[in-house]
Amino acid sequence: MKYLCDPYGRPLTHVRVTVTHRCNYSCVYCHGEGEYITYNNELSVYDYKLIARAIAELSIKFIKITGGEPLIRDDISDILRVFHEECSSSELSMVTNGYFLLDKLEDIVNYVDRINVSLPSLNRDTYAKITGKNGLDRVLKGLEKILDHGIKVKINTVVTRLNYSEIDKLVDYAHSLGVDLSLIELIPLGRGKAVYKVLHESLDEIEATVKSRSTSYYKRPLHNRTVYILPRGTKIEIVKSYGNPMFCRGCTRIRITADGRIKPCLMREDNLVDLRDILSHKIPQDDKVALLIERFKKANLLREPFFK
Repeated sequence: MKYLCDPYGRPLTHVRVTVTHRCNYSCVYCHGEGEYITYNNELSVYDYKLIARAIAELSIKFIKITGGEPLIRDDISDILRVFHEECSSSELSMVTNGYFLLDKLEDIVNYVDRINVSLPSLNRDTYAKITGKNGLDRVLKGLEKILDHGIKVKINTVVTRLNYSEIDKLVDYAHSLGVDLSLIELIPLGRGKAVYKVLHESLDEIEATVKSRSTSYYKRPLHNRTVYILPRGTKIEIVKSYGNPMFCRGCTRIRITADGRIKPCLMREDNLVDLRDILSHKIPQDDKVALLIERFKKANLLREPFFK
């Protein structure tokens, strides 16, 4: 399979699609996918169908639906369905805080290959302090419900001073369920910028502890992330992206904002490529898809490592 490559030779294999900025949580470090927070002009299911057709033509391998909280949209099952149908050769995953899984999992279970659940703590007080919501018990029940359906699960945990002492428990929890865990370093973006100096913690000591518990480890060849394998096969991934040229060197993704623009880099706001004029233009669907493909190609040429 031949992928588009940017001027630095990096293949384009991943697209993150932000479907909303609305969220029922107010996490202290939320980076909002690097977008300025807006709550209007969300794209329609029809818009996403056209975008999905363009993505399929570009042979993009991984599509991740994110937010905000994607499950807050009443039409999220329809959005997932069109990506599932139009991009049948791609892996479709979704990132969620998990609060609405108990209510909406049945509506989406047939469309996603994997669900990533953001879980900052197993302590109710810490969880509420970080997220602004007393939702831990509900989220854990939703997470277990995903596993009952046989869907792949990954837990995402942003490491800060608020939960640093609890990471071992999260590793144990992931290991007990047999699910993978990503430990993510806080970055100074969005709300994270205001709290970075106060809440940032290095992952070095945590990584050393995880390494001591692992049976083997490897580096993902493009993302340059170290993945540790625990005795029962659980994978613990260490994500250190900020200020990391090796991470940027292996970047394979672009983003689509909630209001319909392609964002070539999480850290930049000055090189977005607009799709909205095409989506609103009164021309045949096939013509729209062809124009969308050209915009994707343009955005790909704007990709460059932020940290060099």
